[in-house]
Amino acid sequence: MRRLVARRYQVARHRTRIKNEVHSILHAHLIPKCPHADLFNGRGRDWLKRQPVPEDERIAIERHVRELDRLREHLVILDRQIAE
Repeated sequence: MRRLVARRYQVARHRTRIKNEVHSILHAHLIPKCPHADLFNGRGRDWLKRQPVPEDERIAIERHVRELDRLREHLVILDRQIAE
């Protein structure tokens, strides 16, 4: 159980780091704050796709968003295992 909780903590921290990297990219290109409550939900992601960033940064953002989706799935599995 302790290992599962530790693993979940690590995954959650990694997810936070990735979100901070996306925010950092936007900040570096003077993109204003997202007008939606969460940059990483559906509406926030739609807004994110429309932002004018260089192509290499857009690719990095897309990679980060895919990683966030993978980590979310991993958290769901870990939460289920912890609940059991």
